[in-house]
Amino acid sequence: MLILTALIDVTRPKMKASLQQVLQADRIEDLQKLGAFTEIKRTVETQLMLKLGVNGWAALFSKLHVLKATLSSNSSSINLARHEKNFSEARRALSKSLGFRVTAKNPSELDGLIRTCSLYFFDNHFDPHRRFEEKKLKNFINSSKLEGIKIPFLDEKASLESILAKHRR
Repeated sequence: MLILTALIDVTRPKMKASLQQVLQADRIEDLQKLGAFTEIKRTVETQLMLKLGVNGWAALFSKLHVLKATLSSNSSSINLARHEKNFSEARRALSKSLGFRVTAKNPSELDGLIRTCSLYFFDNHFDPHRRFEEKKLKNFINSSKLEGIKIPFLDEKASLESILAKHRR
């Protein structure tokens, strides 16, 4: 019996997906490509110290989607849970704000959970396209200064085409 168990462990493929890959999956099919259901579920539950309570791919995907939305919208309440008076109150406040049961067993695990959540979710506000558009507008305004055209920083309504039409010679 022991030899059979060891043989099964050796032949079972190890999960190659990281937590970040699991959280970035856009579809259920993407999750399924990352590995077996139980391994992915176990990875998420152990690294985020949450009890998801799911038993299928669709439920796992929907819980991950809810978790991402909750963390990106409740970042301040999650950080406030760190400053509660004692561990049980902090864990209860964090569970309430997340909507999931937190399985952290001590304050250091709870701090680790908050750091992990902030690492994976709070930086979601970075949008490369928006940053590119902001830099493009800033560069346009600065290059116009070199040509003697003073353009104030604009509101969102004005476009580069309307400014060019106004200052054409």
